[in-house]
Amino acid sequence: MQERVESSGTKAATRENRLSKVRGVVVHAPLFLPLLAVVGVAVGGSAGYICAIVGIVSGVLLGLPRICLCSILCGALVWTSQDCREQNLKRLLAQGKGGTITLQGTVVSSTSRGFVLETGWLGIRAEIRSDNSMDPGDEVRVVATPTETTEPAVQGMYSTENRLRGQGICGIYTACHVEKIGNSLGIGRLRRFATQCREKLMLRIMPSGTEDDERRQVLCALVLGEKSEAAPETMELFRRSGCLHAFAVSGLHVGIVAWLVGLLLRLFHVHPRAGRIVILVSTGFYVIITGMAVPALRACTMLAVLLGGLILRRRVSLVNTWSGAALAVLMIQPWQLYQAGFQLSFAVYGGICLGVWYGMGSKPWFGPNDYLPIRLHNTWERTQVSMELALRGAVVVSLCAWLVSLPLTMNLFHVVNTCSYLTNLALVPILPIVMASGLLWLLLGWIPLLSTAVSSAALHGASLLLSIVGFFSELPGAYLSAQPPAKADEGMALCLPYGKSACVLGNPGVLIGDVGKDGNARYSVQPALFHAGYSPVWTFGVEKNSPAGKIYTRNWPKMHLCSPRELSTPLHLGTSAGTFSIYPAAKHLPQRAAENRQPVVIWRRQDGLRVLYIGNAAQSTMETIPQAEKRADIVILGYNHHEPVDEQVFLNDVRPSCIIILPSLKRGIPPELNSNNIRIEYLSERKKPIVRILPAAQPTQ
Repeated sequence: MQERVESSGTKAATRENRLSKVRGVVVHAPLFLPLLAVVGVAVGGSAGYICAIVGIVSGVLLGLPRICLCSILCGALVWTSQDCREQNLKRLLAQGKGGTITLQGTVVSSTSRGFVLETGWLGIRAEIRSDNSMDPGDEVRVVATPTETTEPAVQGMYSTENRLRGQGICGIYTACHVEKIGNSLGIGRLRRFATQCREKLMLRIMPSGTEDDERRQVLCALVLGEKSEAAPETMELFRRSGCLHAFAVSGLHVGIVAWLVGLLLRLFHVHPRAGRIVILVSTGFYVIITGMAVPALRACTMLAVLLGGLILRRRVSLVNTWSGAALAVLMIQPWQLYQAGFQLSFAVYGGICLGVWYGMGSKPWFGPNDYLPIRLHNTWERTQVSMELALRGAVVVSLCAWLVSLPLTMNLFHVVNTCSYLTNLALVPILPIVMASGLLWLLLGWIPLLSTAVSSAALHGASLLLSIVGFFSELPGAYLSAQPPAKADEGMALCLPYGKSACVLGNPGVLIGDVGKDGNARYSVQPALFHAGYSPVWTFGVEKNSPAGKIYTRNWPKMHLCSPRELSTPLHLGTSAGTFSIYPAAKHLPQRAAENRQPVVIWRRQDGLRVLYIGNAAQSTMETIPQAEKRADIVILGYNHHEPVDEQVFLNDVRPSCIIILPSLKRGIPPELNSNNIRIEYLSERKKPIVRILPAAQPTQ
């Protein structure tokens, strides 16, 4: 009996000890539970409200009524603000007459096709598409009609819905009338001032006539966060290497600015207390100039708390500072929770803290005996200690940051950057130097001799940065899709802008259609195939040294590019997806229309099904195919304006069970095809931008 009592007493003591430890953590980070409540309310739904309730109830169970009350108030404020915005949106839509609505508010930011309008405090945000250029801070009145948005048919491609949700935008509207009625005196005016300052500073790094210099593009993006001038190829290099975050002003940039300002203050022997104030003001000004991005605001807020603690001689908790920064952002703009920048910034910071905690507690990797006091070390031994600590910190912290960001990038962008850890590790000693030289260029650019020195250092550093990023981005398997690869017997027809189309047959297979244009390859074909898990090995209609050819070969090095001039006789290919017979266009066809040079592809799958890709090929090209080869189960059919395919002859020769109609066949299906129990699928940019080619019938005998 006594043993049971002692055992129960021991368990109770253990539980009380654990509860006291948890309570101690919450006491040192009192803003964590309010943050949990705000996140739950912002997410909404059953899972979100359970998270909010946990944040509130935890304060009661731990005996912290003030923290519990703070959690309730923060959650209630966010819920009220969201409800007000929803009510304002419903009221606005109800007032619309004839399909148009009237919006009046302040321009928040400019876009490539218009601007983002905010109707006021707790109002709505709307993206206005208009030819009228408006600057941030302009007060405007807009009469607009709603615009439908299309979602990608392949997971991982660019999603308009996710972008709008991450920016708190309720919808996209096309302006019928735009009228400027004044200028705002609030945050909009501050954004305008920041934009004007950023444009003037950009001219120092990138004068007129140097816009094509990749080094200057990198410096503008790295120092000022201005990515609008960066070429798509430069952005692609950083994206494939996994260090595109260097282009977004974040904690790294704010930390380097604070370090550089602190170094200059030490050179001029400024008192530490006054220097901390100068550092805080300088970093705040830098964050405003670069556009007040959420990662930069997070870093600036945490730096302000840290420096404020040093100035007031108060203890600072990193977890509480992290929670306070996130809480401050979400209380003002709850939709930031869905932003990739917000999620990656706060998650990676948590990983960095874990890396610092582990690195400081682990044993040294090399150097003198760690049991000896530092005062007994000589100069070489102290150098070894500093080198070992820097190396250990860089390796461990970078690894923790990469491991934390890996699942987020897979979920947000559906990609895996296998070499991003090595790339960022290689950039650790270079980025601060390039960043510092770029900042000094901005500060000292008006001094003749110093301007030449710092500009030369910045340009050489940017060149080295591009070389490292380019090396890692070209490594095999550096940029992989997080989606499972498509099956060998699958294919896909893809709708492109302006009624064009592309098609991939098999995996690995053949890519054909309007795939030779740079825009189609960069923004439609390559992303769709990459995220759907296809690996084409042969494509028709693409020049080897063209921009589109470079895009394809960068992603699929084994792909063979074939221009219309190279294919003069039938070509037969064999892959694990089956065999392909490619019949070139008839020789007598004129070459002025690109559709005349399109070949016909017959795909014999391993399971016996036959797929016939006619596309926009001419009737003369169909006549070059042997009669026995024309039979197919699935046909992909377009329209040739010069020699359209004879539908009746086509139906008698091919006898398909499924026809996929490309957008070029705008006049629809002839009655002959509709009356033979043939399954018809239409490829449409709005309704059905992608059609999967799956088994649809029994194999043709």
